[in-house]
Amino acid sequence: MRAKDARAVGRHLAGDYVSTDRDGTRTTRAEVKRAMPAIFRSLTAVDHRSRVLKLTMTTPAVAWARVRADSTLRVEQPGQDLLVISQTVFEDQWVRTMGGWRLRRSRAVSVTEAATLNGRPFVLARWAGKDGPPG
Repeated sequence: MRAKDARAVGRHLAGDYVSTDRDGTRTTRAEVKRAMPAIFRSLTAVDHRSRVLKLTMTTPAVAWARVRADSTLRVEQPGQDLLVISQTVFEDQWVRTMGGWRLRRSRAVSVTEAATLNGRPFVLARWAGKDGPPG
């Protein structure tokens, strides 16, 4: 994510990848791959770090991980400076494939986020949807 490489993001997702946000909205691998280039083009700064909190191997080819992701994203456009700081805990299912380990399922179980737009508090309204960030 730090490299803003949309193809790299797609390569670590299993073909049947599904993500579920805290509102229950599901996103497929194809939708992620389609949205990432626009999102990455709009970002002027990315700092993303993740840490595995718990890892459980249910079979030799399936692992479940509880992961905490800390992200700081900045989108600067003429007249707009959007800064988003978030901490998300995910429940992830990983599967071993011929190409290595791939993320199959990801579910956000807790999200804490704060955003400012031009220095003022801003409520995020799913800005990373189909059309990318505001502006």
